[in-house]
Amino acid sequence: MDQAAHAPSAPFLVRGRIGDTPVERAVATIEEAEELAQLAATAGDGSWGSWMVLPTDPDSPAEPIVLFGRLRKGITGESRREVHAVGVVPGLLLAEQLRAACGAQLARGDLEFVELGHHMPCERCLQRLGLIPERVELPPAAAPAPAGLPDLHPDLHELFAQLGHDRPVLPGRGCIEPPVTRPER
Repeated sequence: MDQAAHAPSAPFLVRGRIGDTPVERAVATIEEAEELAQLAATAGDGSWGSWMVLPTDPDSPAEPIVLFGRLRKGITGESRREVHAVGVVPGLLLAEQLRAACGAQLARGDLEFVELGHHMPCERCLQRLGLIPERVELPPAAAPAPAGLPDLHPDLHELFAQLGHDRPVLPGRGCIEPPVTRPER
């Protein structure tokens, strides 16, 4: 089968063996490719199936591309379904176990392939791809206090005495009652 003839309309190729019969079929989506590969792999003894991304130009060496996948619903909890980056080489069949950029081992059959930006990404994968920096410098949470200010006593009554008040008074609001402290039992 001529791979280049299928590239525009069917960019994926499923290959496998059902019993003694080799099978090959060009398909349009990753979902269809994985479904057919799984079907071939479970057909009986000696059966197997996998798929590949077809190269856009079969005469030149294929550059690796990145696919984004996450575990299918029901395989793990929703909070663990982060999107991982998986590198593939067009023209080569995908292995049963794929290694994500972050190092995670993922079973190809357990993945759903998605577009980046529509689901929660794996930050380690994004760091390895250079899409986010390894370390982000954050500004300080609060500016340091200017030098020369006196330290204020943490006890409210001592603080009032230090400021020369019995009780603080806000304009138009009257006295502020200090909080009542209860002795420990």
